[in-house]
Amino acid sequence: MRQKSGLMGLLQRFPFHRRLTITAVLFFLVAVATIGARAQTCNDWKAVTGWQGTYTLTSNGQFIHGMIDQYTINETSGATVNMNNQTGGLCNQIRWQGPDLNNTGSVNDNTQVLNGCVQGQWFTSDTLVGNAGFPSNSEIVVDATDGTFSFQPIPSDSVLHTVYNCEGSQSQQIQWGTGPGNNWPLNFTLPSQVGPLTVNNFPFSASSLYAGYQDINWTITFNLTPVLPGYQPLTVAVTGNGSVASTDGFINCPSVCTHTYPPDAQVTLNATPGQGSTFVGWSGACSGTGSCTVTMSQAQTVNAIFSPPLQFVAVEPCRVADTRNPNGTFGGPPLQGRTQRSFPIAQSACNIPASAQAYSLNITVVPSGSLGYLTAWPTGENQPLVSTMNSPDGRIKANAAIIPAGTNSGVSFYATDTTNLVVDVNGYFTPATGSPGVLLDQFYALPPCRAIDTRIGLGGSYLQGGVARMLSPQSSNCIPGGLTIHAYSFNATVIPHPAGQSLAYLTLWPYSSPQPLVSTLNNLTATLVANAAIVPTVNDDIMAYASNDTDLVLDINGYFAAPGPGGLSLYPTMPCRVLDTRDHNGQPFTGEKTVSVIGSPCAPPVGAQAYVFNATVVPSGSLGYLTLWPDGQLKPLVSTLNATDGFITSNMAVVPTTNGSIDAYASGLTQLVLDISGYFAP
Repeated sequence: MRQKSGLMGLLQRFPFHRRLTITAVLFFLVAVATIGARAQTCNDWKAVTGWQGTYTLTSNGQFIHGMIDQYTINETSGATVNMNNQTGGLCNQIRWQGPDLNNTGSVNDNTQVLNGCVQGQWFTSDTLVGNAGFPSNSEIVVDATDGTFSFQPIPSDSVLHTVYNCEGSQSQQIQWGTGPGNNWPLNFTLPSQVGPLTVNNFPFSASSLYAGYQDINWTITFNLTPVLPGYQPLTVAVTGNGSVASTDGFINCPSVCTHTYPPDAQVTLNATPGQGSTFVGWSGACSGTGSCTVTMSQAQTVNAIFSPPLQFVAVEPCRVADTRNPNGTFGGPPLQGRTQRSFPIAQSACNIPASAQAYSLNITVVPSGSLGYLTAWPTGENQPLVSTMNSPDGRIKANAAIIPAGTNSGVSFYATDTTNLVVDVNGYFTPATGSPGVLLDQFYALPPCRAIDTRIGLGGSYLQGGVARMLSPQSSNCIPGGLTIHAYSFNATVIPHPAGQSLAYLTLWPYSSPQPLVSTLNNLTATLVANAAIVPTVNDDIMAYASNDTDLVLDINGYFAAPGPGGLSLYPTMPCRVLDTRDHNGQPFTGEKTVSVIGSPCAPPVGAQAYVFNATVVPSGSLGYLTLWPDGQLKPLVSTLNATDGFITSNMAVVPTTNGSIDAYASGLTQLVLDISGYFAP
C-alpha cells in the first residue's frame, strides 16, 4: 500500500479512529464562522466557558481477505465540554470527548458474509478501549496558550481488533494503540473570531498500515458552538414514543436533548410522534400541541408527551392511600402544607399493573383547617399551574380525576395547607396492545342526560341512610338498549333529604360485588354536592350506599364498553389551563358562555370528541348550578356542579364536543376555570 506524504502521511501513523478526529479538527479550524468577531487575544478566547456540538462520520470499505465481507461505519456523537471543570479555561488545556462513555459503539463492524460461511472466510469485530477516565474515540487535548491552538491525541487509547473464522471462534486478536508521535503536537494560529466552528460533509481518504483494511473514504460533518458567559441551557425531555427537533438543528431529542443558547434567543421546537403514537402536548416552558417557542431569558426545560391510544380497564373500587392510617408508603403522615408527596400506585394493594399509563381516581381531602388548593399531576413532571380542588372553609371534599402515570407509576400531590389525603382507584388506562387476557374498553360519548333522580322517582325514592340500593341506569331513556356496558361515566349529585340533613359519605360500586371501603363524595355541610364518578357495572346495574338519608341525581355523559364503531380512546395530557375568566381583570358571568377549547393555549387536536376537564367556579354569591355541554346543542337538563353556599367548588367533567368548543351555563354570577387533563378521540 503506497505511503502518502504531508498531513495524510502523518495521519497514517495513527489508528483510523484517531485520524478521523484529528482530521476533523484540522479542517474545522479553517472554517471558523465570521459571526461575532473578537480581538485575537488569549483573554478573549478565555471568555468561552465551553463548547457544544456534534459530529457524524460515515465510511464504506472492504475487508482485504478476498473482498468477502462488507465493512461499514456509521457513527454519531454529541457532547458539551464545560470549561469551568478544566484548569485555566480554554487558554489552558481541555479534553473534548463524545458521549461514548462505556467504550461501546465507537467503532462498529456491520459484517455480511457473502454466499454463506465456508471454510477460510473470516469476519471482524472492533472495540474501542479508552484510557482510564477518558473513554471516547473523540478524545483530544486542546491547548490554546500563547495565541495558538495545538492538538494531540490523548495517549493510551486503542482499538482491539478481533478476527473470527466462519464458525465464530476467535482466530486472531490485534490491539492498535495511540500515543504522541514525533510530529506532535500540531500547532495553528489562533482564529480571530470566537464563533461556531463547522465542517459540512468534508470527504477525505485514509489508508492503513495494518492488516485488515484497504483505503477507506470518509465523510464527516462537525459542528461546534462556543458557550459564552450568560448563555443558558435548554433541556428537552421526551415522554413516550416520539422525538423533538429544534429548527436551528442543535436539538434532536432523544439523541441530543440539551443545547446552550445566548441570552434572549428564541428557539422553536417541533414534536414528531413515533409509529402508533400521538403527540398530546408540551409541559414545562410550553403547552398545547403546536410548535413550541421559548425565549432563553433563563434556563428552560420542555417535555414533549407522546401517547398511544389508551383503553379502559375497570376495577373494583379500591383504596390506594389514606394518610390517616399509620405512617407508610400509602399511609401517614398527613400531606404537609407547601410540600409534595407521591404515591406509586402500581405498588399499592389494589393490583394496578405497572403497564397502566393513566388512572381513574377519586381524591378526598380531610383538611386540618383552611386548604387553599390541592394539585395532582404525574410524578416526575413539573408541578402544573392548575388546581384539583379547594377547601377554603376546611370541609371534607372529594373530586374525581383522570391522571397520567408518572415516574415509578406515581401520582404527585401538592397542598397549600396541611391536609389528610385519601386516594381511591376505580380503573386504569393502558395501550390496546400488550395486554393479553385483560378486558379493554373504549369510551362512547353520550349527550349529557339525567338517568337517575330520586326527587322525582326516577330510580326510586330517596336513599335511606345505612341501606344499600340497586340502581338501573339503563332503565332510563338516556342509554341505547341492547348494550353490554362495563362502566358508566356519571356526574353524581346529592341533595339533603330532608333539608339540613348532612351526609358523611356516598359510595357507588358494581352490582353483586361486596361494598368496598371507598367513598364517592361527602356532604357534611348539608348543601348540594356533585362529583364525577366512573362506576364499573355488572349486568348494567350499580349499587349505592349513603351513610345518611339523601336524594341522589345521576347524570350520564358516556359509558365504557368493548371496542367497536364510535368507540374512543383516551389521550392523557399534562394538566393545562384552558380558561380562567379572571385573567386580564376578567369579570364574572352569568347565563351562557361558549369556550373554544381548540383555540386555547392547550390546543387539543381537532379530532378530539370529548374533553376531560377539572371545572372550578369562584362564585360572587350563591350559585345554584353550572352546566357544561357540547357547543351547538340545546342546553341539557343536567348539572356539572353546585355552589349554593357561594364557596369555591370544583368537579371533574367529561364533556363531549362536536366542533372543538363547549358551552357553559351558570345560574348565578361566577368566575370559571377549566383545566384539561386529557381527551377522548378515535
